Amino acid sequence: MKDRTESEILTRLMDVTRAKVVRPTLEEQKMIKEIEEHNARTDKDRAIQAVETARKKREKAILAKAQGEVDALVANM
Repeated sequence: MKDRTESEILTRLMDVTRAKVVRPTLEEQKMIKEIEEHNARTDKDRAIQAVETARKKREKAILAKAQGEVDALVANM
């Protein structure tokens, strides 16, 4: 099996087990489409959230640096 492609392995398995290809019903096709659309929305939301998280992290770092500079000025007075 090492030197065979996935399709060759699948074909051989189906021959040995006498398996038949089963097509999804219309209802199952609808469910598959809904899941794919949901996954696409989730990926988009995840990307938006990653950008927002990075922005907040940058702002926090800038504020921390500015606070450190202010504290240093106050300490030198």
